[in-house]
Amino acid sequence: MLARAIVLLALLAFLAPGMPRPASAGKTIRLAAMNWKPYTAPDLPGSGFYAEIVTRALARGGFDVVVEFYPWKRALLLVREGRINGLIGAGYTPEREEFMFYPDYAWESDFHFFRMGGGDRTVNDFSELCPATLGQLRGTCVTRQVEELAPCMDIDFSDSIKKNLDKLIYGRVNYVINTPETLHHLMVAYHPDKLGQLGRIDPPLKHVRIYTTFSRQMPGWETLALALTTGVEAMKADGEYEAILKRHGMR
Repeated sequence: MLARAIVLLALLAFLAPGMPRPASAGKTIRLAAMNWKPYTAPDLPGSGFYAEIVTRALARGGFDVVVEFYPWKRALLLVREGRINGLIGAGYTPEREEFMFYPDYAWESDFHFFRMGGGDRTVNDFSELCPATLGQLRGTCVTRQVEELAPCMDIDFSDSIKKNLDKLIYGRVNYVINTPETLHHLMVAYHPDKLGQLGRIDPPLKHVRIYTTFSRQMPGWETLALALTTGVEAMKADGEYEAILKRHGMR
């Protein structure tokens, strides 16, 4: 991660106030995302609050952004192969850093186990949840933590967060993992009558920073990373950042 900071500092020095905008600015770029409400989704205003923050920040750097939605593993593959400029909504792993660059800005949240019908619960060890079946999104980085901390769990994979939630609602799995923001949004949208039955397990499985990353295989990723970082800083300074969060019900 030190290398990321060095790259951004070098670009900041190069693009100091008064310097001309890079030739790559002003072009249309493509960013992949998955249907991950309320962060990113094709049927939400602005494609979700996180997508809107990213597109507005990059627009300040002169970039028009097209957000394209794919299953998670497909989105990762497109970035790895350099067939798309970047990915909105990625957790950090050393393996991923080999093919995509992580700017400084990220949204932060916690991944928890959730269950139905039993209310909130605190455990000292996640193995206390076993025997159980977990509905889990295929390709997500938190699966590794489950395998390490609760190896007794059977994992039932799916390509859709909503499908996993439906499995939980109808008793096909015992737990799902995601952020409180996502589970609350999906419950309100699809199962409002059962919202009071959703129980969270503490402590969180993992605290995460949710990044927008850029493919190292696509020319101009350095400029995009800098544009996102400086664009978000400007949005926070003039109030647009908070205005977007309030408009999406995140404040």
